[in-house]
Amino acid sequence: MRLNLYLKARKNDVSGGVPGKFLHAVIGQDVSDVGSLASIIMYAFYLNETLESDEFCTVPIINMKREDLSSHAELKWLLDSCHFDYSSLIFVDEIDLSYYDLFGCLKLDLRNGHKLQTRQVTLKEAVVEVFNCRKAHFGESVYPWVENVTLGQDCSCCTLIAEKLFLTSPELSAGHGFSRLLLAGILMDTGNLTSPHCTTKDKYMTTLLLNGAGRFGSNVRYKMYDISDLKVVDILRKDFKKWTRGGKPDATSSRLMVSNVGMSP
Repeated sequence: MRLNLYLKARKNDVSGGVPGKFLHAVIGQDVSDVGSLASIIMYAFYLNETLESDEFCTVPIINMKREDLSSHAELKWLLDSCHFDYSSLIFVDEIDLSYYDLFGCLKLDLRNGHKLQTRQVTLKEAVVEVFNCRKAHFGESVYPWVENVTLGQDCSCCTLIAEKLFLTSPELSAGHGFSRLLLAGILMDTGNLTSPHCTTKDKYMTTLLLNGAGRFGSNVRYKMYDISDLKVVDILRKDFKKWTRGGKPDATSSRLMVSNVGMSP
């Protein structure tokens, strides 16, 4: 309820144009997954709770279209399990970030990546923080003016956010919903702690979060591949492969693929 109230209040602020404040948008990769979704929501909430300045309207922006959510079974499961109010979430197609950038009141906080996507590159001067930038990519940063850079050392972004919560706001990490969100993100990012990139810190934070979340998350990887509730158009949107013939898009092959999927028993 606390998180939903925050999201609803910030969406109302955005609907009103955020007068007299900077729009501090926490945004992730354009291909949202459980880890990215959990990290941008929880970090935006963390900043909102800990920043003393009232000149910022800190809001998470989900870097995908709202209609595309229907093709991500794992995201829908996570949001439903944590009792999210879908209407309070802001998707990238529901806000004109360039409008705020034009008037110099946009601040971007980039999660789970070292640079913005090509279609958002015009907003690069608004970037003020890069969080969980892998060491392999750090030297490639195109934002030399950004001073606030957090190196993830290949651990999950949700692990670093969980660490911040435990160190500065332990009362937040005690909430079941918060623990579930971050736990699900860590489990997905690390393949249920079996990935070669899984670190000791990932495992330690998972242990702490389990205390608040119980066995929640044990089915999250199954849900990633669950397409039982998807329509044909959602399946194609989720995993569309562009077939080519002679270097050009093959519309016939695409139509055949749609036809074959539709005829499957």
